[in-house]
Amino acid sequence: MTGELANANQLLMVGAILLSIGIVGMLARRDFLMFLISSQVVLQGICLSLSALNRIHPFAEGTAWLLLLLGFAVIQAIWGIALATALRFRDGSLDVSRLRVLGETDSNPATDPSCRLNL
Repeated sequence: MTGELANANQLLMVGAILLSIGIVGMLARRDFLMFLISSQVVLQGICLSLSALNRIHPFAEGTAWLLLLLGFAVIQAIWGIALATALRFRDGSLDVSRLRVLGETDSNPATDPSCRLNL
């Protein structure tokens, strides 16, 4: 039991380190792919901490939360790669500072013929 507790404490420490590295990576980078990778590191740090806590105090809800979080990480990776691909084709760059705010357009939709609906 003591060996399992020491191992769980080490897993909690590694999870906290992964969480902090991911947060620093999310705050320090402007590249969308690095932001995506850093958010995945954060999610994996949380998953590792949840599994370590489940080793200390076994409960079914912790395993359910872990599986839900892993599913969320997969969905986030799929949507992030799709969004990164679309941004790369649209803007030619993945720099977050170059992204336009939703609703900002260079043309007026009322006068631009490409924005009209063909009914």
